Formats: sequence, structure tokens, C-alpha cells
Amino acid sequence: MRAVAGRDDFLYVADSKLCGAEAREYIHARGGRFVTVMPRSRGEDREFRAWIQDHEPEWEKVWDRPNPRRKRGPRDRWFVWKHHLPSREGWPVIWVYSTLLRHKQAESRRDRIARAEEELGDLARHHLHGRPRKRAKAEVWKQVTSILEARRVSPYLKVTLRAVEQHSFRQERRGPPGPDTKYRRVTTERWNITWQVDEEAIAYDHRSDGMYPLLSRDRSLKI
Repeated sequence: MRAVAGRDDFLYVADSKLCGAEAREYIHARGGRFVTVMPRSRGEDREFRAWIQDHEPEWEKVWDRPNPRRKRGPRDRWFVWKHHLPSREGWPVIWVYSTLLRHKQAESRRDRIARAEEELGDLARHHLHGRPRKRAKAEVWKQVTSILEARRVSPYLKVTLRAVEQHSFRQERRGPPGPDTKYRRVTTERWNITWQVDEEAIAYDHRSDGMYPLLSRDRSLKI
């Protein structure tokens, strides 16, 4: 990019891939300027989402316009806030807050939870009332985990798996039953799958919906 531009004082803006150490340090070592999105795996991200549970940043509004897609939808508002702590590299961290992104993330979470509950319900009915088939607990847990991970709702649904015994009686011999017919009890082990929605986990994540951090090497940038 420096060769194409013929200079090196431009601002390189990129997604979270640039936040990797190799690319980031390459630009930094050559005096480059950049702004990049910090991934959720960074400790600075987790610290902020914990901090904001009991604090309110002094957001500065930088964008306010009508909803770009729905005429009567909520307004598209954007805010920024410079964190008082720098990144672990000592560079500025700017948090961005979008009201429409907040709404979108909350709706997406609700939809994913609803779909996961529907799929867990189908699985629960299959194991409790479907055709008997003995399955190991680990196998059933794998099915449950697959649903939670596919819908990305593991923090929000607390699943309980409990073995239950179902009893039935069958004739010892074939033929029409009579006064002397003997029966034997047949016990089948089934799995009862139940779950609860963790409202506290939902509220915790909703507190920082619509927010994400930017990392910049340029300390002179204004917000």
C-alpha cells in the first residue's frame, strides 16, 4: 500500500484481522498509522463489558440520522468514548456504540434462544417418548451441546439431563391373555431433558449490546 500510495502517512483502517500481533507490529515498526476492530477474545473487551455493568461511559454523539431502512424505525445513532485505560500495547482504545446494532443484537439473541428451545423440545420428546433406544449419557449431552453451540446460546440456557425409568408389562408367552397368563415387568431407561433461561446472563450481555472497541496506534486522532 505504501508503494501504491507513494507515501506512508495514510491511515490504514481494517477489521479485526489487523489486530493480530504480526500484522500490527509490522505496521507499527515502520511508523504506520492504523485503526482496527479489537476481537472479542482480547482482555480489554472482557474488562469493558464487566466494567459497564456498574458504570456509564460519557458517550459523545457523532452520528444521528433517520433509520436507513425503515421510514418509521428507530433512528440511527452512533456514539464514541475513549477508554481511560490504553490497550496492553499502550495504544488508545475507542469504544463505539450503535443504537441500531444494539437492537439487532438483542433481537438476534432472542431469536436464537427461541430456536434453540424449539430444537431442545423436539430432542426431549424424542428421548422421553420416542422409540426406545438406549443411549449413553455422553451421547445425549453431545446432541444437546450441538444445539447450544450451533445457535450460540450456551451462556443463556442451563440444561439438565436426568435419567428416568419407565416400566411396562409384557406377557411371558405369546397368545391371547387369559386368567393364568403371567406377565413380566420391562424397565426402560429414558433421558429427561429440561432447561431454564438464564435471565442474568442475558441482561449482562445486553448491557453492552451494540458496542465494540477500536484500537489505534495514532494517539493524535480526535474522537
